[in-house]
Amino acid sequence: MGKGKIMKKSICMLLILGLGTGLCGCGGNTPTRYEKLQEFTTAFQNGDAEAQKAFLQEDSPWLPILDAQSSGGSSAKESLYQKVVEAVKDTDIEIKEPAKKSDTQYFASITAKDFDTSIKAAMAEAIAAEVQSGGEEFRGVTSWLENGVTNAQKGESSEAYAVIDIVEKEFVMDTKSNESFLDRITGDFLEYLDTTITSCTGSEDGITDVMYIAAKGDYIIGMIEYMEQEFDVSEYTEEEQQEMLDLYLSDFQDLEGVTSHAEFADGKVVLRVGVDFSTASSYTLQKLGLIDGSMRGTYLSLEETISGFESTGQVCETKRWDE
Repeated sequence: MGKGKIMKKSICMLLILGLGTGLCGCGGNTPTRYEKLQEFTTAFQNGDAEAQKAFLQEDSPWLPILDAQSSGGSSAKESLYQKVVEAVKDTDIEIKEPAKKSDTQYFASITAKDFDTSIKAAMAEAIAAEVQSGGEEFRGVTSWLENGVTNAQKGESSEAYAVIDIVEKEFVMDTKSNESFLDRITGDFLEYLDTTITSCTGSEDGITDVMYIAAKGDYIIGMIEYMEQEFDVSEYTEEEQQEMLDLYLSDFQDLEGVTSHAEFADGKVVLRVGVDFSTASSYTLQKLGLIDGSMRGTYLSLEETISGFESTGQVCETKRWDE
C-alpha cells in the first residue's frame, strides 16, 4: 500500500512538473511581428525615444529627432525636434491584425496632426511679416517650422502599410519600406527636414536684386524678392511719393498668394515681393514672370531655378535650414 501511495504521489508530481515546464516554455516564446509592431507604436505614442530607436535603422529620418529628445539639448533645432516628439504623442494608430503570424506587412489606419498644412500657414505669415518689415522672419526657417508644429491640429485619417521583419534575430523596421508609414504617423513633418534657403544676388541697370527662396528638396515653396534702386525724392511731395509707391505696387494687387511692400529709404526706392507657392495660382506665377504658359501644372524646381539665375550672372548660395 505504501508503494502504491508513493507511486501515485510521484505521478502527480511529474504531472505538475511537466505542466510547469510547459508553461515556462510558452512564456519564453518569441513575440510575433504584430506584437512587436504594437510595441513600437506604443513607444511612439508615449514619446519613448530609446524604445523606438531599437526598431529603426541608422538611415531613418526619425532617428535624429529621437536623438534630440534623448539628449535634452537646448539648441533651436533640438528644441524643435523635442516639440515634434511631444506633439505626435496623440497620433491615433490602429494596426490591423494579420491573416498569418508570418506576415511582415501590416495595414495601419492613422490620424495624426497635420503639420504640413500648419507649417505652410506659418511660412505664409513669415513671408508677409518679412515683406512688411524687411527683417528675417521668412529666412529664419526654424521659427516658422516651430510655429507650424505648435499650432498643428489633427488632420484627416490616412492609411499606410507598416513593415517589420527579423534581421539577425532583431526586429527591424526597414527605412525605405516604412517611408510612407513614418510620414503618416509624423504628420508629414519629415518632408521638411531637407528644407533649404537659397539667396541669389544680382544687379542690372542700377537695380540691385536679391531673391530668397525656400525649398523642400527640389520643390520651391516660398520666396521673397528684394529690389532696390537709387531714387532722390527730395523734390516730390509726400502725396506724390505715395502715388509713385502705389504705382510700383499696382502690378501685385489682388494676386492670390502674393504680398508686396514699397518704400523710400536712404535715398533709394525699395520694393519687396513675397510669394507663397502653396496658394499662388499658375495665373499669378505667370503674371509675375516666374513661369511661362507651357509650365502650368508643373512645380518650380530649385535646381533649374538656380541654374537659370547663375546663367545670367547672379550669385546663388544654398543653406540647409539647420545650418
